[in-house]
Amino acid sequence: MTTPNKKAIYEKAIELFHEDRAKHGDPSFAITPTTEELKENGFVSLAISELMANESRKYEQYQSYGNYTENLAENEKIEGLPLDLVECQKSNILVSGCNQQGKSLTAIQICNILINHDWQCVIFDNSGVWKYKSNIQTYNVSEEISDYLLSTSESAIFDISLLTSELQKSFVETVLQNIWNVRIKLQLSTWLLLVFEEFQLYAKNIRGSLSQNLLRIMTVGANQKLRCLGITCDLALIDPAFIRLCQQRYHFKLGNEPNANRRFKSYYGEDWLKEASRLDVGECVYVNKDKLSLAKIPLFKKAEPNDKPYFQLEVKVET
Repeated sequence: MTTPNKKAIYEKAIELFHEDRAKHGDPSFAITPTTEELKENGFVSLAISELMANESRKYEQYQSYGNYTENLAENEKIEGLPLDLVECQKSNILVSGCNQQGKSLTAIQICNILINHDWQCVIFDNSGVWKYKSNIQTYNVSEEISDYLLSTSESAIFDISLLTSELQKSFVETVLQNIWNVRIKLQLSTWLLLVFEEFQLYAKNIRGSLSQNLLRIMTVGANQKLRCLGITCDLALIDPAFIRLCQQRYHFKLGNEPNANRRFKSYYGEDWLKEASRLDVGECVYVNKDKLSLAKIPLFKKAEPNDKPYFQLEVKVET
């Protein structure tokens, strides 16, 4: 455990000061108190006590997390990342949080783990980062798509970062339709994880005309061995229908967006909202069904350009 520094203590003391004044309807609650006032009124001591209690609770949760991951699917602790392999087949996965917190890197490692367990992963990347950070082969989007890829167990990244948002949605919907048809026709035995960067682009209104195949896959895709992983910066921009179908969730640090915070609080309560607001880069709240724990996502080795080939795949997009 780490001892809180002076800055953290002072900021916490001011927060407690304002909470106390607002609670009692004191008109001076908006005034910034001096350090001496905070000490004299006991807010500094109270701040130290609360911060130390929080650190103690975090430590216990991390310890609990370490014990908990030992009891995950197949009784293995997977590369330091909490992931329930059995639950991956039963439900979808959600990754949310502010930018530059580790969301894409987490999804990349999830894909690596599943590929090592004989899954196929297909990524729709409108961020343009996967081709630099993942070892999965990248296919550029252009004019025409080959069904051979969809009928094999080969994993792939579709780089759609150069398309406009409407063309991205049209392309993804076309590919999902093709995947569904191929799965029905060939009755493939390999599990397939579909990964969506900037998931709010497709799932803000999951019942829209350009999300029909996504809606079908996320609800009954398990019958065809299909599961989804959505990555988003804002929990409030995702249709609750998808969130309910995600029994594994990775929530990184929350920003100052009120709607996202309210949505998070409605699911997990005030205490976990505070925890999610304090997270550092690489830390997240991991949810597996009804269990919540704090997790620290391990660092990833960036793939070198020569580690993998880059393929040009012609893709037809209906507009």
